[in-house]
Amino acid sequence: MPFAEKNRPVIDPEATSSFDAARLDAVQAADGYELAAHLVVEASDGTLAASCIAWHDPTIDITSIEPLGVDPDHRRRGLAGALALAVAGQARDRGIAGVVIHPRGDAAYPAPRRAYRRVGFVAVDRADLYVAPR
Repeated sequence: MPFAEKNRPVIDPEATSSFDAARLDAVQAADGYELAAHLVVEASDGTLAASCIAWHDPTIDITSIEPLGVDPDHRRRGLAGALALAVAGQARDRGIAGVVIHPRGDAAYPAPRRAYRRVGFVAVDRADLYVAPR
């Protein structure tokens, strides 16, 4: 699943997310961006089904997931949870202390929190700090 430039999926210009090709280019140019920590799920037609970028902070030895998004046509298939678990596995394999997820926190959009809990992440404070399952 690591993102590979030669297999760059097509980003639908009609997608509802504000994360577009220009923002992707800016993220990939940012300090701390690691190609191996950018995971994608490509749909069978070559379009982007889901994407997750993990950022490691060596100062506190924590990996943060930001952003993680699933195309509306591919939601409710477990992709968000699978990507979060994949990041947790990468972090564990690298000996990183933990993974933090900062999902949208309001009650009007509970889907991200449900997805992370469904695969075993646990909220550890009222700000919904998630810890990867062991």
